[in-house]
Amino acid sequence: MIPVTPGLPDKSLFPRTQTLDIRTAMAAALVRMLMAQRFPGPGGEGTIQLATGYKEWPSYPDEYVSPSACVLPGEGQMVEARLVPNLLEDTWWPRPGRPGWGLYVLSDYETEFRILVRAASNAERDALTAGIEQLFVQDQDQMLIAPDRGNRYGVLVDMPEYFGAPARFGLKAVGMQDEGESAMREQRETVFTVMAQGKQLRVGLVQPFTVRVTVDPDDPLTTAPTNQLT
Repeated sequence: MIPVTPGLPDKSLFPRTQTLDIRTAMAAALVRMLMAQRFPGPGGEGTIQLATGYKEWPSYPDEYVSPSACVLPGEGQMVEARLVPNLLEDTWWPRPGRPGWGLYVLSDYETEFRILVRAASNAERDALTAGIEQLFVQDQDQMLIAPDRGNRYGVLVDMPEYFGAPARFGLKAVGMQDEGESAMREQRETVFTVMAQGKQLRVGLVQPFTVRVTVDPDDPLTTAPTNQLT
């Protein structure tokens, strides 16, 4: 139970909101990023884009639209959990120095996604594969760098459904499948493995810092010095 604090605004008015869990919010951000792109078309002629994004492939072939992508999340892991949650910078609301609310980091969060991209022809599939690979490669000036691992693929995408926090998506592997049932249905498929990283957050009470100084007249270390004229 949160104690009554004079001047504390209603928690429900906190401007950053959560409508999805972090893993689902990451998946939604990934789908939006893919759907917003226009890639160079086959042979460099025109452009090509995904027609739709699925959470899972349709059960009936006549519901499938080409080209399209399916984003499948893996198991999430909390890493580097904070013993004491720390306040995320610039989230103290309504303003620093007054009782309010803020976003606290509980832990870092990681999960893998598989992006399955299907197209009707090898040419379309290859064009989409090349374009999607480039989504995860930042310009050198914007390259995310981890000193212990060197330069890495990575792109930051905001998650409106999860407090507006960013998630980092890094490309780990790319594979192509042209065999079996998919080939019979003229569905050429590329599988991307993407690592997603973010921070697990919660809204918590923020109190102004209070400094209290106690002076013990019997302790020379805490007694203020006096100036004497002689």
